[in-house]
Amino acid sequence: PLAIALLILSLLTRLHRYQTFRSFPRHDELVDIKYWQWRFRWDVFYSGMTWVVAQALFFPVTNTEYRAMLTVLMSGLCTFTQSYMSILPRTYPYYMLPPMLTLVLCHLLLGGIYGFSLVIALTLAMSVLLSTSRHIGQLVTDTVRFSIQNEILKDKAEGANRAKSEFLSSVSHELRTPMTSVFGFAKLIQKRMREEIIPRLDASD
Repeated sequence: PLAIALLILSLLTRLHRYQTFRSFPRHDELVDIKYWQWRFRWDVFYSGMTWVVAQALFFPVTNTEYRAMLTVLMSGLCTFTQSYMSILPRTYPYYMLPPMLTLVLCHLLLGGIYGFSLVIALTLAMSVLLSTSRHIGQLVTDTVRFSIQNEILKDKAEGANRAKSEFLSSVSHELRTPMTSVFGFAKLIQKRMREEIIPRLDASD
């Protein structure tokens, strides 16, 4: 019954996250970014709290091998989810810290050299995960920023190219009309010179 209750709780949190994802206004320019950031973070926090409940229900007091397996499982789960939960900056700690700190607290309460060793290992793992998460978030932010800047520069280059083409087309049109007149008058003058003026000149002079 406890496992079924935990599964239902986990499904409810994921359903809530999916509903948040579906209701996000992707094409609305007036979206309240701060509100949606906090909403996403609270959804992530609820998912992390699901694992806190799991540890409270199933963390053994005496079985060392089971404690080690649960520790490895939670550490691996937090490591696996880091890659996609770090996309939104400062979101991953909402997921990772609740179950990991609960695990540390359980090992501290149980004490012993084994428990304290796991506390030290988990503390180091949390610091590495948080540091890596910040780097991933910054990398994603920089990638998005550079992509937007490239799109802006591309639009500006295309605009400049269109302006240049329009300018050349306009100049070509404006020059073509007077040049046609000049060319026509030049042909008339050439014909007049050849037919009327040059024959009347004194060839001996």
